[in-house]
Amino acid sequence: MNWQNDGRELYSFKSSVLRNSSFYFKPAVSWSDITISHNSFREYDAGFIHSNVGHSAFGGDSDWRLSLLAYCNTNFVGLATKLLSPTVHFDVGYFNNLPYAKEAWTSDSKKLAKACVAVARKDWDAYEGSWGFKSLPILTASSRAAPTLESSYTTWITQNRDTIAEMKRLEEENNRLFIDAYGLADELTPDVPIEQITLTVNPAYRYGGKLSEAELWTRFCEDSMQELVSYAVGCIMGRYSLDEPGLIYAHSANLDFDPNRYASFPADADGILPLTDKEWFADDAANRLIEFISVAWDKTHLEANLRFLADNLSPKKTESSRDTLRRYLLGIPRALGHPFHEHLDSDSTLTWTLIPRPLGH
Repeated sequence: MNWQNDGRELYSFKSSVLRNSSFYFKPAVSWSDITISHNSFREYDAGFIHSNVGHSAFGGDSDWRLSLLAYCNTNFVGLATKLLSPTVHFDVGYFNNLPYAKEAWTSDSKKLAKACVAVARKDWDAYEGSWGFKSLPILTASSRAAPTLESSYTTWITQNRDTIAEMKRLEEENNRLFIDAYGLADELTPDVPIEQITLTVNPAYRYGGKLSEAELWTRFCEDSMQELVSYAVGCIMGRYSLDEPGLIYAHSANLDFDPNRYASFPADADGILPLTDKEWFADDAANRLIEFISVAWDKTHLEANLRFLADNLSPKKTESSRDTLRRYLLGIPRALGHPFHEHLDSDSTLTWTLIPRPLGH
């Protein structure tokens, strides 16, 4: 949104309707207009705006927002929303009719809400879509250098299970506080189903459905390996670095590009990454990915690491791990979100070329 000069350009449009703009970009507690399964209220930091499908509540300071979060994300409010709203919508009018008792908004509930926000924020920041993304968790899960990719993944999964269990404990304790405050122990339980623990690292929430627990974690592993490849491509193209956290480069044409920030694993020199179904270039995508794995983990376990990675990227029975990685990379250039060129050589070799840092025209 272009809000330069307090939104002058937006206000100049004849069809423009900007409601409650005085609340734009202020911290808020927000929720979706569509509430089908269970209520989910979130804290928004400064810098966002509300809409007719993403309602927001504004009021006091951070303590007020934490108290409101603790109250709204309870089984009690979950029941109240269903009683107040005869449809799947839960707009501001219904929200204003929620019953609450100030005495229930205690320091304990604020502490629980603060802890839940911290867990949720860490979970959100573990993925590239977050502005707060620093590094792939699988690379930093172990306090000491892990020898293999599989051992790093195992450590991370153990941490994820603990995180899910902790969030479940916090939410159920928060439910218990409000159930006791409203005298509803005979009507409600504090229990929170595992699929309602809304963390990305929780496969029961992330995938849902009728998959068994083993099937859920298998799918999570497959997605995690895809995310590792995505992050590796980011490191290859200079977006990220194994030496520094967070976003390193997001310009084009090599503007202000500093190769010294990639000592452990050099970013691609010219910003052009060939993707081929055969090994035509020493620095093609598959070879650079293999190099990344050899640097990120102990090189003496390279073959085992490549096998673990490839085994979770839908390998074919007759393929080597390297062949699987090459085929996987060749099949997803559009999904990687980078500009690319496509070329079919005279010998029917298909080549995709990623060009996120074009040097010339």
